[in-house]
Amino acid sequence: MIEAVFVGLPASGKTTVGKILARYLDSDFADSDTLIEEATGKSIPELFEERGEEGFREVEAEVIAQALEERSGVLSLGGGAVLSAATRDALRDHRVFFIDADKKILLSRLQRSTNDRPLMRENVEENLERLSKEREPLYREVATDIVSSEFYAPQSVARKVLSLLGRAHTTVIEGAGWSALIGSDLAFEVGIAFDRASDIVLIHEGDIPASYRSHIERGHRCYDMPISADVENWHDLAQRFFHDFDEQSISSSGAIFAYGSSDVLSFAAYCAAVYGGGLPVLAVPTSLEAALCGAFTAQIPSTNFHTEPTPAEILCDLDVMTYQKADFAEALSVAFMDSNETLMQARYAASTMERRDIEVLLSQTLPVRMESAAFQHRNETFLYGHTFAGVLESLAPDMGHGQALAYGMIFAAGLAEGLTIAPFGWARKHVRAVEDIGLSTRLEGLRREDIEDEMRRQAALHAPDIKMYKVHNRFMVLSDFSNPRVVVSVSGKALGRAFHAIGL
Repeated sequence: MIEAVFVGLPASGKTTVGKILARYLDSDFADSDTLIEEATGKSIPELFEERGEEGFREVEAEVIAQALEERSGVLSLGGGAVLSAATRDALRDHRVFFIDADKKILLSRLQRSTNDRPLMRENVEENLERLSKEREPLYREVATDIVSSEFYAPQSVARKVLSLLGRAHTTVIEGAGWSALIGSDLAFEVGIAFDRASDIVLIHEGDIPASYRSHIERGHRCYDMPISADVENWHDLAQRFFHDFDEQSISSSGAIFAYGSSDVLSFAAYCAAVYGGGLPVLAVPTSLEAALCGAFTAQIPSTNFHTEPTPAEILCDLDVMTYQKADFAEALSVAFMDSNETLMQARYAASTMERRDIEVLLSQTLPVRMESAAFQHRNETFLYGHTFAGVLESLAPDMGHGQALAYGMIFAAGLAEGLTIAPFGWARKHVRAVEDIGLSTRLEGLRREDIEDEMRRQAALHAPDIKMYKVHNRFMVLSDFSNPRVVVSVSGKALGRAFHAIGL
């Protein structure tokens, strides 16, 4: 039995998406043009030359009718197959997916394509417009479902179809041109994401699980780059690494596989954006904190340019990820930037966390992190509490990112109160939230003088995520949930209020 049929304009991705879907379903795939060539022993252009379009459509309708009757799995149809009334009738009892792609994208693909399409010769743009007007009403007539491909990768489109078929085995969260998957045993997804990649660069902390290795190494040239979590000089390390890229002739059709902590994933995103020519990144976080924080932004030192690389995938594999109470500070950061509902989810989860709770927390928090948990200000991206956390981590590396972030949020809330941006009691709300996830709210072991000295030191640096550059300090604060603003060079009583909030 045919489980899914794809229709759409030339270059809409019917064959590519169909093959991926068949892999997900562990079933057969067939393309009607290939079936026609096998049945007649002639190529599609040759059949057009011999029989004309009308004669070709008769052959095409017969082959499709036979495939619908006898085959199983997934079937992709030629762009003009729906012109046949017989084919449209034969499709009525089947699940038909119309891949609706943007015309500019289709035009770009067709202009780059080496396939000989008889009806797309000569003026490609005019022919595409003509075919679109002629065929789109018919696609919509036969379709049981319409799937928009937009700028999504083929595997993302296939997953949409899988969900519509009721066969999805993971939670999928789509961002702007990228996606996150939440589930178990996700190594299979690596083979799909890298199906057409030539060279794979492995940036990782620790050993990559054998299940992932097997899919990565199958049919690819692989280059290992093991690094430690405490990457200090991204710029020099990335330059040295991509110098090796040039020597090894890494293809522009390659990709980066990143496995490890938040720092490792962010470093991989930085490499891809700055030196990798936009190579896609598949990120596998090994902790809850890394899933919520890693690979989302990379800032480039030595310039004022800021980029947000778009990984091909983030695989939140529950079989790989670990978590501890400090990780929930990331969820709180997102929550204060979003809504109290997410905040409450993070707070209860810290004390009663089970596998299903991790999945729920990720599914609630990741969409916010992807789309709106960052605040853009003068070409810089701010994440709530992270600026002060960065200062603390420089002074006390063993503190851990989660605990430093907890102090950072309380500090920012105290600053907002001191500047009368937020009402009295705003810092206390933060303290209670941090207490609820079991983290410390009073900073010990560091002096205020040392912290301010570190801020001044950072004012002379221009490096990824350093917000003090050229100013005494620069922080994002909230006047309430979801209401961010940036304050610069705060001093006096307002700054004292912030230090007092963390016990200094």
